[in-house]
Amino acid sequence: SQPGWWFADAGGDGGVTRLLEAYVPAMRAELGRGFRGMLVRQVGEPGVPAVDGRFRLVRRTEDIAVLDVAAFGSRDEWMNSLARKRKQNLRKIFRTFDADPSVEVRLVPGKDADPVAVAEVLRHNERKHHDVPIVPLPHFTGYLAALLREPDVTVIEYHDTRTGRLIALATLLDHPDLPIARHWGALPPEDGGRPNLYFHFYGEAVRWAIANGRASVVFGKKMTEMKATLGARLVPQFAAAVPVWC
Repeated sequence: SQPGWWFADAGGDGGVTRLLEAYVPAMRAELGRGFRGMLVRQVGEPGVPAVDGRFRLVRRTEDIAVLDVAAFGSRDEWMNSLARKRKQNLRKIFRTFDADPSVEVRLVPGKDADPVAVAEVLRHNERKHHDVPIVPLPHFTGYLAALLREPDVTVIEYHDTRTGRLIALATLLDHPDLPIARHWGALPPEDGGRPNLYFHFYGEAVRWAIANGRASVVFGKKMTEMKATLGARLVPQFAAAVPVWC
């Protein structure tokens, strides 16, 4: 959902010019003449002119959903800003979870989460999306353990209070301006999960962002039409095939 590069001073084009003028020559020097081209993604609209041009191919990819929450003082205020049908649906979901003693929702620092349990739940989501040509690699426990130790990672956990089992989770990667709702995974109802967990997580992420003074949250790609009904704006992204000349 996000660019594969970050600069402290990205400039008006999201750092694309710096990527091409600083990083690419350095990689060419490191890799030699065999480095003949690169795929640059995800490029925002301001960065398109920097990668467009002769012998270059630019194509729009999937939009990302960004939910702006600065105008809201609570989860209910956000919910009440939505269309009537969606608002009624969310209100029912929230009340159902509030009244269900068999599910406990926890917001914990990443270091307090169990990476083995997290990996197990995330693999359910990874397997579910094997119907698309390109899917993320399976979630390896070592990678998750390192990620969860970072101080800016928060985990929204759903536990079955009868067994203590983790049945769903989301990771939030904090940032002063634009935190990211990065991972999501849930057990299916037939395996101990609950219906509508994803929608409840959305509300918890909104509540977390408001409580921490964040103006927006990135909810990533996929299901963009549904995310738009939850108030998200859809931000265009592009990929560019760029030759690297001698």
